[in-house]
Parts: sequence; C-alpha cells; structure tokens
Amino acid sequence: GNEVGGPLLRAGIPDDWRIGDRTGAGGHGSRSVVAILWPPGQAPLIAAIYLTQSDASMEQRNAAIAAIGAALAETVSSMQ
Repeated sequence: GNEVGGPLLRAGIPDDWRIGDRTGAGGHGSRSVVAILWPPGQAPLIAAIYLTQSDASMEQRNAAIAAIGAALAETVSSMQ
C-alpha cells in the first residue's frame, strides 16, 4: 500500500477500486490529493481535493479527505 496516501483518499475508497494518486501538503494548513480512480465496471474518474487556510491538524485534514473519498465512492457506486 501507499504509506503517504493511505490515510487520505485511499482510506475512503473501497478496496476493489484501483487508484493512482499524488498527495501534497504545504503552508497555511494546506493538504491535497489528485487521483485517477477506477471503480469496478465503470469508466475511470479524476478527483482533485485541495484544502487550505485550515487550523486543523494534519490528521484532521487527512480524515476530511478520506471522508470526501467515501462520499465520492458512495455517490459513484449508487449510479450503477
């Protein structure tokens, strides 16, 4: 698994989805992930999530991105 991206988008995506991602972090409480996602039996998706100007801890920002990933997966899965 991906040790850096593991607690981000990957944490909210089902195990049977393929994912290629690039993560980032910077000043001003920034955290980001850009990914291509392959849900089973569906066309690939591109996702870009960027958080900034946040006082949240790194763990809280990671959890927020994971929650966005879970919501994305739930929405896409319901479209089948």
